Amino acid sequence: LLILLFFICIPISLKATHVPGGNITYECVGPNTYVVTLTLFEDCGTAFTGQLPESIDISNDCGLSFSPTYSLPIITYQAEVSQLCPSSLDSSECNNGPYPGVYMHVWQDTITLPGPCDSWVFSYSSCCRNTSNNLVGNTSDYYWESVLNSTTSPCNTSALITSQPIPYYCVNQPVVYNFGVYEPDGDSLVYSLINALTGVGTFA
Repeated sequence: LLILLFFICIPISLKATHVPGGNITYECVGPNTYVVTLTLFEDCGTAFTGQLPESIDISNDCGLSFSPTYSLPIITYQAEVSQLCPSSLDSSECNNGPYPGVYMHVWQDTITLPGPCDSWVFSYSSCCRNTSNNLVGNTSDYYWESVLNSTTSPCNTSALITSQPIPYYCVNQPVVYNFGVYEPDGDSLVYSLINALTGVGTFA
């Protein structure tokens, strides 16, 4: 009995690295009304995401009153997007096989904002992202956001990534990766790197 109690009382911390990426997009469907989509990619081997709604944070810098969190219902659960040859898909981790596998989960809803603003921020953060071998002091938490300017562009839709997610590459080989970004509004696209964020306007 004492041995059993000893093992029961040991504090156990379980951590997993299971999220290689994701994004937030929005599509204008009417005045101040947007279909907001949260997409999450998850390693099948350590997957534990359920089918419950997922909350995103919504903020603005115009002083407009709006709920700071919004719960999105899930519309796609455990869709396999593993980057394997078709003949190997049945042997991915998603199918209890030895090869790496990736699930895609999607949450989505239509949100009506109270008015235009030059900076609406839709953001999401959680734990636990995949580990990295080339970052110092990295954490398992992750954060991403999508910013909407509905003042200068009253019915603006975000750019969309159309390429296959979570590509695999050989170690020590040069990489050229095209996100296949499509801009529904025909706006020009400019890419730039920024310091990692841990929250709205908060750099790591």
